[in-house]
Parts: sequence; C-alpha cells; structure tokens
Amino acid sequence: MSISGSWQRPYQAYLFDLDGTLVDTAPDISAALNFALKQAGLNPVSEELTRHWVGHGSKTLIAEALDYLRVEKNPDHLLRDFIEYYESNIANHSAPYPEVVKTLNTLVDRGAKLAVVTNKLTNLTTLLLRHLILDQYFQTVVCGDSTKHHKIPRHPLPASETEISRPAHCTSARQFGCLAAHGDRTGEGGRGE
Repeated sequence: MSISGSWQRPYQAYLFDLDGTLVDTAPDISAALNFALKQAGLNPVSEELTRHWVGHGSKTLIAEALDYLRVEKNPDHLLRDFIEYYESNIANHSAPYPEVVKTLNTLVDRGAKLAVVTNKLTNLTTLLLRHLILDQYFQTVVCGDSTKHHKIPRHPLPASETEISRPAHCTSARQFGCLAAHGDRTGEGGRGE
C-alpha cells in the first residue's frame, strides 16, 4: 500500500475500510465462526471459505456457514457466541497488511485527515484498532452501528465525509491502491464484520 506514481497527489482526507483493506482479520473471524459452530454442535469451516463469506456482517457470515453445512438454523442463535469469542480474541492473528503502517504515517505526516468507515460494530472496531495500535491514525471512525444505515454503502456517507474535513477532496483506500483491496475479499466494498 505504498504511495507511488499518480497516487502522490495529496488529498485532504482518506477514508479506509478496515477488514481486508487495512487489516487481515480473516484468521480471527474464522476462529470466532468455528467456535460458534462448535458450540452449536456443528462442523468447522475452512478459513478460505470464511474469507469468501466475510463482508456482509456477522449474521450473514454465520448464515453462509450454515447454508454451506446444509443446516437449517437461525443465525441469531450462534451470533452471541460468535461476538463474545471474537471480542475476546480480536487480535490473536489479525495484523495490518504490509505497508499499511508506513502509508498511514506518510499520510499523517502530509497533514491528511484519516477515517475508518466500516460495517464492524463500534466496540469491535475500537478494540481492534487499539490492540493493533492503529487508533492513533484516525480522527474519525464510522461503524455499522453508529449511523442510521445498517449497511455502509460503497460510496462514503455524507456525514463521514463532512465530519473529517470541510471541504475535502477524499479518496478511498481501494482507489488509493491498498494491496488487499484488489485481491482479498475480506473487506471488499467497505463491508466488514
């Protein structure tokens, strides 16, 4: 995710997705999913499948796993176990992608304002950013439960844009050239856990 070529044009603000863009969270999300499945007496699923399913929220992730296992069960029944396990093990294996910290430092040094826009719950987002010592970079964090929209749209919410900079020329991490943004499905389109 290093800054090069045409991306050296400075913007005043940058909005980043979290899961699969800044941080590879799939290993810990997969562990939480498999814990919830085990608690329900079900078989585990591979991390590869979890990576494929991540991006539409926890409930949808669990529903995808149940569908794959051909089990008719309400995802809500597994959600509490998933969230509790994930919260207690949020950064066991999750890590920023290569060059993320270097890029964030470069942007901050340039005076840019940075924000995270994610579907992840606020308490989980705050906890993850703090554990990975990434919280220091972001002036604003917009989460799936901190707006009236349950699903963060592909384009930034007007509130998140105006909150970090007025007027601002913004770009997304995907446009910015994040390594994960082009090949990892764990956070495609601004959709996290």
